[in-house]
Amino acid sequence: EKCMLGFIDHYLHVRSFLREFHIEPLIKEDINAMAISFKKTADECSMELDTCTTKVDLSHLGISGGVCVDNRLIERIVGYPIIARKDKNQRDICRCVESIDIGTYESCLNGCIYCYAIKGNYNTAKFNRSKHDKDSPMLIGEVDKDAVIKEREMKSLRTDQLSMFY
Repeated sequence: EKCMLGFIDHYLHVRSFLREFHIEPLIKEDINAMAISFKKTADECSMELDTCTTKVDLSHLGISGGVCVDNRLIERIVGYPIIARKDKNQRDICRCVESIDIGTYESCLNGCIYCYAIKGNYNTAKFNRSKHDKDSPMLIGEVDKDAVIKEREMKSLRTDQLSMFY
């Protein structure tokens, strides 16, 4: 029912890889042309199309700025209201509400050249992946006898406050 449209960020550590494949930052005309095509397809499929982040404003094409980790969607799924603020660990242009990423950097072997999480170090990802133990509670490696594991303090975002709008 919803599709988020985002464009590659040319982070410093991926620029050389992007240039190697002749991928340059998009100009406004190219962004608009792609957005129009995506909007047409989304409309044909009765899907909502939003942009990820506030970096690209496509409201003139009927594409609003959206939220990938959306408190309204979460509330609809879980069936109760939540109190969630903007995720302070995301970029300023991101509108996502607070969340916890369960992944880890430099562990994916898909090899996407624009990925910020691989940091241009595919060999490290291969090495990290080779240490994976499917029976370990860790994402990468095993828990050794000297390991110190701290449980992350969690707080519920559920609210019992009544709202006229929920």
